[in-house]
Amino acid sequence: MKQVQSIPTEQELEVQFAFIEDEVMEACKKFPWWPTDILHSDQVINEEKGEATRAALKFFYEKGNIQDYKDELVQTAAMCLRQLVYLEQYQPTQDKEQANA
Repeated sequence: MKQVQSIPTEQELEVQFAFIEDEVMEACKKFPWWPTDILHSDQVINEEKGEATRAALKFFYEKGNIQDYKDELVQTAAMCLRQLVYLEQYQPTQDKEQANA
């Protein structure tokens, strides 16, 4: 695997953050409800990351579209940001049966 040094400029970051912010707002309009527990909300992130991985595989092995991968990354980042916004509201379970399930 080849690696290159990658340090984004402020302008590059601002552009990407704008895409992510737009995606957060669009997702909130489309899905105004968010899970009240950390495990289910984490699964939203995992689902988006899975779609990004699928797009990466398609790009790498099947000459897929890089824009599809970017779109999935933006969606994943948006759900991570949404999770961060609500993070302080989550509480560990008090139900011993639920914790051992």
